[in-house]
Amino acid sequence: LFSKNLSTRQVGVSGVYTLLKTFKISSAMSSSQNLSQSSGSLSQLSMDINRGRGVGNESLCAELLGVLKRCFSLQPKVKVIFYEGMNEVVAKNPELCEGLLDLLNNHVLELWGCQGEEGSVTQLDLSKTITEKNGEWVICEPAGWFLHCLQTIVTKGQQVMNGGDSSLLDKLAAFLENITTYYSNAELGDLGFDTTDNYDRKTMDGKKRAMKIDVLITMYEAMIDYMMTHQATNVEEKAGCLIKLCHRYVAVKNLVDSANTKQQKKGGGGGKKGEKAKKEDGGKEDVEEGGKGKDKEKAEGKGTKRTHDGKDKEVEDYKMEMGAFSLKSVAVFLQSLLEDRIPDNQAALNKLREDTSFFGVMESILNILLERSTKILVTTGDEGVHTDGAFKPLLHVTSTLFRHCVTCQEPVDDFLQQSSLILSNYIRFIFGQFPGRKLEIACGLAGANYRQQTPDNLNTLLTQVMESLMRKMINLRDDIERNDEAGPRLTSLAGVYSILVDQLDGSVEHAKSKAADKVGGAVKKFCDDFPNACDDQQLCRTVTKLAFQSSLRLKFCDSLCPRTAQGVHSIYGDLDTSRDVEASKNLGYLNTENADIIVPLMLEHMDACMEYTDQAINWIKSLGGQNAPSNISVNVGEVELAITKNIAKIVTPSQEIVNTALPPGKISEVTLKFLCKLYRILGNLANYFVARVKYNKSSIVSSKMDTLVRMVGTQLSPNVYSLITYVHKKLQEIEEEAKEQRSKKKKVLDPNIARAKKLKETRDIPNLIFQIETFEKNMAKVGKRINQKFDFKLATSRDFRIKLTEDQRKELHESSDESEDEDESDEDSDAGSDNSQEPDSSSVLNQSKNQNNTSVSSLASNTQATKKTKMSAASKLSSKMKENRA
Repeated sequence: LFSKNLSTRQVGVSGVYTLLKTFKISSAMSSSQNLSQSSGSLSQLSMDINRGRGVGNESLCAELLGVLKRCFSLQPKVKVIFYEGMNEVVAKNPELCEGLLDLLNNHVLELWGCQGEEGSVTQLDLSKTITEKNGEWVICEPAGWFLHCLQTIVTKGQQVMNGGDSSLLDKLAAFLENITTYYSNAELGDLGFDTTDNYDRKTMDGKKRAMKIDVLITMYEAMIDYMMTHQATNVEEKAGCLIKLCHRYVAVKNLVDSANTKQQKKGGGGGKKGEKAKKEDGGKEDVEEGGKGKDKEKAEGKGTKRTHDGKDKEVEDYKMEMGAFSLKSVAVFLQSLLEDRIPDNQAALNKLREDTSFFGVMESILNILLERSTKILVTTGDEGVHTDGAFKPLLHVTSTLFRHCVTCQEPVDDFLQQSSLILSNYIRFIFGQFPGRKLEIACGLAGANYRQQTPDNLNTLLTQVMESLMRKMINLRDDIERNDEAGPRLTSLAGVYSILVDQLDGSVEHAKSKAADKVGGAVKKFCDDFPNACDDQQLCRTVTKLAFQSSLRLKFCDSLCPRTAQGVHSIYGDLDTSRDVEASKNLGYLNTENADIIVPLMLEHMDACMEYTDQAINWIKSLGGQNAPSNISVNVGEVELAITKNIAKIVTPSQEIVNTALPPGKISEVTLKFLCKLYRILGNLANYFVARVKYNKSSIVSSKMDTLVRMVGTQLSPNVYSLITYVHKKLQEIEEEAKEQRSKKKKVLDPNIARAKKLKETRDIPNLIFQIETFEKNMAKVGKRINQKFDFKLATSRDFRIKLTEDQRKELHESSDESEDEDESDEDSDAGSDNSQEPDSSSVLNQSKNQNNTSVSSLASNTQATKKTKMSAASKLSSKMKENRA
């Protein structure tokens, strides 16, 4: 605390508090008397040691409290830590309450000059909270956080001390009652502010007034928190005082917000005049900065100067921290406000519930507390029992909001929509910040006893919670057309359901459990029965995400993507305009209004499925094409079959997408990128089989890779080329229309901009062609090694300049060298490799095989196709590159 460094002082305060929490006092003591005798230099402790007496916890704590006196004269950042940590000290060591009250009382006298006597002045002179340093106004006293600290210690003192035992406690309690009453009735004019005043922080006078407002806002927050814990839910007069405080709190906040808005409009200035003013101001700033450049460098070189007491001479950069609320007290108050049905309390509670603006303040308070908790826990993380002080109130708030939004039979209607959105934010935060406490969170939501549960019960508890949530979602879904608020509430609750799906245990045993099947079936039925006439795009987006996420997590519906792709195909139409497409049934969330939203979500889901497959391919590639070592219990043949099955499930809906007349723009761009990744993974798998067939030539058949290649070559790739031609044509038509519009307006587009725009729109097309031909090239190498021919349709969209990266060039040259080095001796040496037993075939692959009865031998006998595919994909690409350079 005597260090000159700010961070060291903050650590010092925390260290003293740690000592106070550690050396607990077992019996009541006169801490205030010992404190008054202490000079803050451990004098009493030194005397006891010199006299040979034993040092008790009472003496040590009394001296430590004397050391804390110095905190009142330190920087505001140190004071905030000092004020915030005091409540935790009293919770751990309640006997220190009287000593801390005496410590705080001295500061009350310093700021207000009174202790709550009748007729005394209860308004704080806000000029005492700010000071001028080096020509700048800065905050020197965060009075709101001091009030918050004072009211928490007074509240704790009223719990641990008997009534009338402490006159100091009675005086401070009366002081708090007086200032809450005064500030609840005070108008802005009484406090020295007016809507016409200057609050511009760029000016000295405006910054001074704005800083006073910041301090006043936190004071109101502390007083609101005080009233929440002092009979505001059961005494009507107290409830009225709380409502008045909330109204004054909103008025003060609006005063600053409106002033900032006016300043932005005044300084922003739209159009050319505003730009001209900005340029002129910028020029002046540049001139001023240029003239002061040397002085600035000298100042930076000299470093920060300090005064004799360790305070910086430079202006302290302190911004007032808002949110002087206690999360624990707000959690208790919120539960009473939403769930208390005791008849004697209804007069006060109804007064709170009937106020139109009160729930808006509650929403603001809950959001502020969540933001504060985020800042604190992001740096500390989940530290087990050390974070119980934050975790338990967060869980209390989350559980209260869940019961109010989902299971409560008599909810407060005016707060349902806001509470649903707040619930979504809180439940996302608490699961994300405390991943090791999923079971405890599930118990809180389900109302179960945490001590009676085991980790194996996690899925069971979550399923119970999700069942009750799904019932509420179904009721809201059926009420969408009649109730305008049902849609936003359903959007928030569907988001909560998605979060809960992610928390289910994803291990093999739990994935196949009845709980997972029950959740998957509920989601499927909910999505199938969703009303097709819904025009709420945000709701449709959320429901679609829920469907795809549940499908990926629970694997409950393999036909979801094909059905969605078919629905998209029927909405946009076919590339061949003469062909009609049958609409997919039971997809209420998909319609013409939101198809452009659904397509990217579907492709994102398919992309996530492919990501897992790509990881599996990279793993088996590490084996070098051989079977797994004996110490690894993995059947490579089964892994290969599973990979081809997953890719086939992606190829099936892709066939619908590539036949769809997609609108040019974002949707077609996302689709081309997705196809690039699909063919890249196919090429990666084909490259794996190049090495695999050296050791097991039958792996192509046993893994159904040959059937997958036929599906891609005959049903997907030809239509991909048609889609490329269609998209390129549409882009050209749009460009021609834009060109005509510019010619009518006699405008000329910069050639560089036109070229950049063209490259941006068509950059995915050459990359897609490259990935397709890389896949075909690798399969040609596989076919050469096993004496089997894989025929592919020649590219029809080759009029694009392909710009290869260095990695692609290296891959192309290495592949060409490998093709030239292959000879018949390698194939003869591979003939003796072991053949693996053929696993069961995939239903998707068998379906493709039935649709394409052309056998491999008949394809090889087709001489015309053999002539077309005689040149390898690598040589074709090289020749095209030479033509482009010529």
